[in-house]
Amino acid sequence: MSGGDGPTNERASATPIDGVRTEGRGHAAIAEAVERLSLPDALDDAGLVLLLPDTGYPHHPSTGAVTDPTVVRALASHIRRTTGTERVLVGVAGDGQLSDGQIAELLGYGSPARDAAAATGRGEDRGRDAKADRDADVGGSASDGTVGNQLPGVIAREQCQTTDQTVETHLGPVDAAVPRVLEAATVVVVPSLRVAPDLRLAGAGAILGRWITGGAPTAREAAAGLAAVDPVGAVLDATTAYVGHPLATDTLLCGESAAALDATAASLFGWNTADVPFLSRESTAAPVTGIDTRELGRSLPDDPDDGPTGPTEAMATAYRTYARATGDVVPPQFLSDDV
Repeated sequence: MSGGDGPTNERASATPIDGVRTEGRGHAAIAEAVERLSLPDALDDAGLVLLLPDTGYPHHPSTGAVTDPTVVRALASHIRRTTGTERVLVGVAGDGQLSDGQIAELLGYGSPARDAAAATGRGEDRGRDAKADRDADVGGSASDGTVGNQLPGVIAREQCQTTDQTVETHLGPVDAAVPRVLEAATVVVVPSLRVAPDLRLAGAGAILGRWITGGAPTAREAAAGLAAVDPVGAVLDATTAYVGHPLATDTLLCGESAAALDATAASLFGWNTADVPFLSRESTAAPVTGIDTRELGRSLPDDPDDGPTGPTEAMATAYRTYARATGDVVPPQFLSDDV
């Protein structure tokens, strides 16, 4: 962690980023693609790994406006199987429109642990409920029977103890409330490939900014998130991009630097660091191995529409239709008289 010296903890952006293409977006296809990712060495034998996906609002994963939980589950399974780490958690933090617990449920991650400190092994036991959080919610052994779709335990940002910090950024200082779990865990941030109002690109910066503020971050707060939190790696879920509308891009990228991954994601749109306000001048795109990024970039629009911050009518209609067919829950913002 870094409290006041700016973004000095960014990992070397010259380290290549690993890219793989997915053969579709089903559970098995995504699990197979995740298995081909080269994970950061820092994950080996980590005591606790915390995955931070894009969960600002419970859009359906098919929109590309959130990280696909299928990618997160496959990544958790891959980490357990290849690194010797048994404790993998997913952290959920929203933009403040719904509770983090509601978002976790609506995205299919399940109920967050009732005691985040106990779930992550911090602090003393607080009776039977704390033990149940560790044994049941954090076990990560439950599975729906689908390859690469194990269900990791979940914690909500709103349940975490925080430490107040003033974080210096290239945009100015930010008063942050940094969850202590981010110091205890080995963090991997898992952004989606999506554009966003004010930030231009959402990326890891939006996720980390959300975690240190408890709400939708400004550009300065996103910069502070990158400065205050030191993930050992980042995995970009570009299976579906959100560019004002969903766009199938069938790609995963994995690197050691969250800022470099954001800069690389920006370069896919033809943007440089200066075009993304929360990225500092030190954040530069890294070379990508394994895929042709020029081909991926050509599939993206030259001038993507940031789109609305809430659900479009098309999203709402699609979500209601999906819920009728599957029996899944419908987020409250999508409810209407014809549901």
